[in-house]
Amino acid sequence: IELGPSYYNIYSNIDGHPSAAIVLKQIPGTNAATVIEEVKEKLKEIKEASFPPGMDFEVSYDVSTFLEASIEQVLHTLLEAFVLVSLVVYMFLGDLRSTLIPTLAVPVSLIGAFFFMQTLGLSINLITLFALVLAIGVVVDDAIVVVEAVHAKMAEKHLSPYLATKEVINEISGAIIAITLVMTAVFVPVTFIPGPVGQFYRQFGITMATSIVLSGVVALTLTPVLCAMILKPHGAHAQKRGWLSFMVMIVGGGVMVVLFNWLIYHLWGWPGLVLNVLPFIRKPFDRAVEWVTAAFTAFLRPIVAQGLLTLTAIGAFVVGVVLVNTQLPAGFIPLEDQGMIYGILQTPPGSTLEYTNSKSTELQEIAKSIDGVNSVSALAGYEVLTEGRGSNAGTCLINLKPWSKRKLTSKQIIEELEHKGRAMANVKLEFFEPPAVPGFGAAGGVSFRILDKTNTMDYKRLGEQTERFLAALAKRKEVKSIFTFFASNYPQYELQINQDIAMQKGVSIKDAMDNLSIVVGSTWEQGFIRFNQFYKVFVQASPEFRRYPEDFNNMFVKNDKGDYVPYSAFMTLKKQQGLNEINRYNLYPSAPIQLSPAPGYSSGQAIAAIKEVAKDPGVLDRGYGLGWEALAYDEANKGNEAVYIFLVVVCFVYLVLVGQYESFILPLAVILSLPVGIFGSFFLLQIMGLANDVYCQIGLVMLVGLLGKNAILIVEFAVQRNHEGVSIKEAAIEGGKLRFRPILMTSFAFIAGLIPLLRATGPGAIANRTIGSTAVGGMLLGTVVGVLLIPGLYYVFAMIVSKSGKFIQDEVDVPLSEVMEHLEIVEVHHGTDGHHGTGGHHA
Repeated sequence: IELGPSYYNIYSNIDGHPSAAIVLKQIPGTNAATVIEEVKEKLKEIKEASFPPGMDFEVSYDVSTFLEASIEQVLHTLLEAFVLVSLVVYMFLGDLRSTLIPTLAVPVSLIGAFFFMQTLGLSINLITLFALVLAIGVVVDDAIVVVEAVHAKMAEKHLSPYLATKEVINEISGAIIAITLVMTAVFVPVTFIPGPVGQFYRQFGITMATSIVLSGVVALTLTPVLCAMILKPHGAHAQKRGWLSFMVMIVGGGVMVVLFNWLIYHLWGWPGLVLNVLPFIRKPFDRAVEWVTAAFTAFLRPIVAQGLLTLTAIGAFVVGVVLVNTQLPAGFIPLEDQGMIYGILQTPPGSTLEYTNSKSTELQEIAKSIDGVNSVSALAGYEVLTEGRGSNAGTCLINLKPWSKRKLTSKQIIEELEHKGRAMANVKLEFFEPPAVPGFGAAGGVSFRILDKTNTMDYKRLGEQTERFLAALAKRKEVKSIFTFFASNYPQYELQINQDIAMQKGVSIKDAMDNLSIVVGSTWEQGFIRFNQFYKVFVQASPEFRRYPEDFNNMFVKNDKGDYVPYSAFMTLKKQQGLNEINRYNLYPSAPIQLSPAPGYSSGQAIAAIKEVAKDPGVLDRGYGLGWEALAYDEANKGNEAVYIFLVVVCFVYLVLVGQYESFILPLAVILSLPVGIFGSFFLLQIMGLANDVYCQIGLVMLVGLLGKNAILIVEFAVQRNHEGVSIKEAAIEGGKLRFRPILMTSFAFIAGLIPLLRATGPGAIANRTIGSTAVGGMLLGTVVGVLLIPGLYYVFAMIVSKSGKFIQDEVDVPLSEVMEHLEIVEVHHGTDGHHGTGGHHA
């Protein structure tokens, strides 16, 4: 009788010290960061209260470390984006007063978004923070449109800021409402997508939609008030300032310069101070914009009426989208550097636990020799990937140093581990990272199973099928680190019972098997309490009596007369090979397999390769198939979900525009401008070596609204000018010319806000760069090329409308934002053709 461990089939140590490895998983619906913090506090309490001298605890894997580092990185990006957007607005608007107005719209909209996020049960996480970073560039759009229009009105009519603001709101309130509706409409359908991906879309969509709606409200309320209060009058309305206001302006300006320099130094160090030259290059920049606008107008005039050329260019971009998309790797949720690596080792079947432990300790020493590794926990008898147990299974949990304190990424450290691990003999090594989403599987990469649906329970044949499949899969360039704990060649002994002899000896087979289970295995009989702790009592033969097969000859069982009968009298041992453990998947016997995409390939390409190998008639026999697990389950079964989502979003935008223009044809000018931006997104993703994954698809959804906004600004103004009596061609040219500057301003402000995402490193870098590349590539090409094609598209479809007439009798095709010269319309006369607009409005 002795006190000891409840089981002896796992060895555990951390950095060479014996340890007890404990895994904790949070309950669904709880906050990971809160739970982990409370667990750490509780561990400190337990240590102070009951740990003996020399005993300590260490958290070897902490999900919150990556989350907190990622959130800190995004918050830094948020601040960078805010500063960059403000600088771009300053360069275009020309003075601090004008810059202050759209800049103030950002915190108002974002703080308002926090209120709705809490009301709708959202939390601050990577997805919602991404949305807020992108929202910075979006929410300034409406305010910029208002401020720019007020400046133009003051310059054109020499009005005071108050009167200019009043006129501008009458003219562009409809455009702002249309922009807000379109940009909100793209996020409405995606919030109803079910499943894990739906959670990404839902949280992103709600955050963006609430920010955009609030920015629209701010643009129609706060921004006009600020314009009337803050903007400096032009010309005759300009007021001379006294010495006191001059001194206040000097002091205030000095304080702002100091704060600005402190902020840019904090964000970018000494190179950031170069931004102080911006005030000196602002006027040359302004002249450059005017020159570009003039060149743009001169280039636009001869091509705007060339409908065939415009449609051919759009067709070329559509073809380009298809071609680039076929080359772009497909993904699901990108695998990030989470500061943890799993080292999985497998010794030959039949290896002792002690031998496996020595190998796991050897791997531990190799890992600790690599720069960037913080600590290593070694387990023998258990592997974390497929949760396989056995004396030949081992795992090393390699905990990396914080991102700022190491030069190598997790993938580079894995390459070094693979290189140094080749020196280990008689062991199979594979290295994996944690899953992209905690809880979805045990590790990153692709998890699946070979299923035996034949109902034969022939495990040897399942082993042969698995080996053949893995051999074929290993030849594919898309995959690496193929690992399975399944093997049907573990050395075993089969107990063969001679029932006739057992009956002659008076032995009950049931009693014999029960007794053998207790002696060789164990049984839990009862329990007792000691040291205020409950202990289980297990009965089992001592190790020295059940060490070798020959010990079987010294085991006895009582017969019906109470005599002891040796097992060897009626039972023999037969050597054979078999499974270490039986795994099932939906009741089918299965072989669990884990692998990683090869460098340069995405999880989508790896899954496609697995499916192709499985379809090869020479690999898997009839009755054997695949079963997907973890994130691969959703990725393998998602089909063309992204395409349907995108089509639904485009339909929503189209329907909103149909309501805005009261025409089924004119909105096509907006919709057909989208392929330009989509091509830009895919092209930049291809250059950056990224995949078409969830973050890309989120970016594309947002891009529909942003590019639609640019097209709306041009088409809206062109429609107004056409209703004032200007020809369709001239209306298209004027729309392109007069909206060129605000489109450049809003687009480049948005792009500037995404530069930090584009150059992201450290935790969450892949997600940052994917969503940044999607938005920047689409916005850049969609703006530069779109401003040339959108007037041409308007011309094509406006001509179709003018020739085909109205769809509905007495249809009114005046847009919501029709021009009003005065606040109060006294009398409106019909035009000569009986419709509003042709004869003009008379008040």
